[in-house]
Amino acid sequence: MNINNFSSPDEYPVDLLGDIFTKQKELAEKYHPIEKANGFIVGESLRVNLHDKFGQHRIKDFAWRITEELMEAYEAYLLHDDEHTKEELADALHFMVELCLMCGISHNELGFELRPEWGDRQINERILDTVLQLGLACNCLKNKPWKQTQMLTDVERFGFHMYIAFESLISCFAAAGVEFEEDIYDLYFRKNKVNQFRQESKY
Repeated sequence: MNINNFSSPDEYPVDLLGDIFTKQKELAEKYHPIEKANGFIVGESLRVNLHDKFGQHRIKDFAWRITEELMEAYEAYLLHDDEHTKEELADALHFMVELCLMCGISHNELGFELRPEWGDRQINERILDTVLQLGLACNCLKNKPWKQTQMLTDVERFGFHMYIAFESLISCFAAAGVEFEEDIYDLYFRKNKVNQFRQESKY
């Protein structure tokens, strides 16, 4: 089961990114109890406390999930499998949007415009930029499991790196040959349908 099993949307919303955030929230609210039932510490709500050690641990988990999807995209890129590359980037976008939701970052705070010059750089450079910014964001979260003294998060700095990480991820789509924001929405939309099927079929 992959995105080719599902059709593109009949029409596109005016606010593409806003609709992506809405759809991801609905998807996440169904995955949340599944992860909890599987024994993972997910908290009582989708939103986490940026200053809390458990919230920070979950943020770092999602940062790694994004990284894994980006590595899968890069492996597909090396195999010249353009379709699979784009699908894995859509996976990364799912996790990135959910991470933003967890951190209280609104779609209105983020950029969703594909810039022509982004296609001039190799996808591995774009992926590296994304992972770098995720790492810098996570480096703002100082409350490690082994620490006994807790620290407040520099929320502004964290948000800045998350903004750049999101923009860098969108640039990965450009490097993979995606030209229009509607095409990113289409990839997300069809992957969302795949994930809904997985939830319903207890995948």
